[in-house]
Amino acid sequence: MSPEQERGEHVDQRADVFAIGAMLWELCSLQKVPPMDVRHRHRMLRRANIDQDLVAIIDKALAPDAARRYTDAGALAADLKAFKLGARIAARSYSLLAVLGRWTRKHRALTLSILTAVLIAVTGSVLYVRNIAAERDRAEASNNRLILEQAELLLHRDPSAAFDLLQTYRGTDVHRSVATGPSPGPLPAE
Repeated sequence: MSPEQERGEHVDQRADVFAIGAMLWELCSLQKVPPMDVRHRHRMLRRANIDQDLVAIIDKALAPDAARRYTDAGALAADLKAFKLGARIAARSYSLLAVLGRWTRKHRALTLSILTAVLIAVTGSVLYVRNIAAERDRAEASNNRLILEQAELLLHRDPSAAFDLLQTYRGTDVHRSVATGPSPGPLPAE
């Protein structure tokens, strides 16, 4: 019996919605009377592994305030049909994450295809960037080697030109660059 009916107030189709909600409660929880405490009701339904959408439908049907219930049994039936089809229901507001999760469950093959494509694209991009960095490092090493060889050739003819050329050297072979050019100062300590 709906709360307004129990109080002896005027009843309408929403009292029938409450009765259907009570039957849904009994089917899902195997207990006759639904507790009015919503948290307790949710705990019991969660222990029975009832889907959150069905819990939302039961909550709306069992709302103590008639204005918060479905307007009639047809609206309740529409939500139950949507629940059965896996569509979104009117009794529940969905977060973006919930909508995405629902879509993912409904389109598993497409989701796996998209995830695979993204994984391949990310992996390919990382490998491409690593290859470019390796090629850049090889080119720099080759350029530095050429600078040192040119400086060695210039050393006997034009030591100042060799020294100027060594100013552009960015390699790691400090001992060879110092030995090739005029002494710019003391060698770095090792």
